[in-house]
Amino acid sequence: MGNYYGTFDAHYIFDEFDHHEIGITPLFFDHTFYCNACGGMASYKTCPHDSANHVILSGTQVRKMLSAGESLPQTFTRPDVAKVLGEYYQKLK
Repeated sequence: MGNYYGTFDAHYIFDEFDHHEIGITPLFFDHTFYCNACGGMASYKTCPHDSANHVILSGTQVRKMLSAGESLPQTFTRPDVAKVLGEYYQKLK
């Protein structure tokens, strides 16, 4: 979506509602990433490790990698999902 939406705009819509009114209590998360030291997904709130351990890919990076025929890291997505995405992006050429 380019720069149309801000990073956390999806959070702000909930400011317009009382969570009792909509029947849910929203949970808001900061950016998430794969942490090699933790061995799983984490956020800056949950991970105590240095950013050198973090695998962070933006949507733009993912699209560029797929368009170039590069493999996505298994820490980012399952291989079967990466294969389907890669095949799709290669057909766009």
